Amino acid sequence: MSLVGKAVAISKETMSVARQSVLIGIAICLVLMLIASFGVIPAIIGALFQEVVDTVTILWALRARIDKTEVTSISSGNGKKHPAKA
Repeated sequence: MSLVGKAVAISKETMSVARQSVLIGIAICLVLMLIASFGVIPAIIGALFQEVVDTVTILWALRARIDKTEVTSISSGNGKKHPAKA
């Protein structure tokens, strides 16, 4: 695959992960805000949950850093890096 093709594929995957991270963060925050608005949880617990949401969103976004070729070669069982990486 050409370098331009690889760059386009990487950018598409990165944007997909970024979109997923944002949507997951928003969805969890909305649920927590609805719960908090009815007084089910105290404000301090809501603040702690917000930190958990931030952490989950950041960890989800870190998926974009995973080298897909290396993961594929590891999961295929040969334990060697992809020839393009050599």
